Amino acid sequence: YMNNWGCEHLGASGDEIWALGDTYYSRYFVKEESDVVFEGLVRYLYKADFDKQYNFFQRVKLYGKADYKWFYSVCKLIKVKEGAGTADKMILLSSPVEGLDLLISRVNKVLDEDVFIKNNYKTFALLTKREKTIISMIANGKPSKEIADELFISIHTVNTHRKNIIQKTGCQSFAALLRFAIAFELL
Repeated sequence: YMNNWGCEHLGASGDEIWALGDTYYSRYFVKEESDVVFEGLVRYLYKADFDKQYNFFQRVKLYGKADYKWFYSVCKLIKVKEGAGTADKMILLSSPVEGLDLLISRVNKVLDEDVFIKNNYKTFALLTKREKTIISMIANGKPSKEIADELFISIHTVNTHRKNIIQKTGCQSFAALLRFAIAFELL
């Protein structure tokens, strides 16, 4: 059974959705996410614990939309009276979640930053205190002359530090060095 809201937003009647069979999943859902959901659902059904529920997030392709929309879904096993006995049934409720795309984007950004830090931590640890100071000053947009004046060193020494920093970090552009500085909180 699919309620009217679901049918309307998928652009098909309940009978049309039922007739799709397995194509239903490839038409409306992301395959890799569906595989994970099915694995969890199988574990939930296998346990047959009527006191628990199975919850998950999934992206759904709604009718006439170019992008997927995030939904939060809850599966619950229930017992329903049928004739003289009862039958085990499952209810699935899915609700759209607003703003989850932004949250997922932020989480991915944090995870990417974490990977960057893990991949570059040894490099960061090998930098001298002075090199870290100079990276911070460069990332803040200070030219070599200003760095030299503030640190009471010659401009040639600053340029030598710059060359060593480029060699050690592999940062060939200001953008790369800025990312490095942000990741290691040198700003």
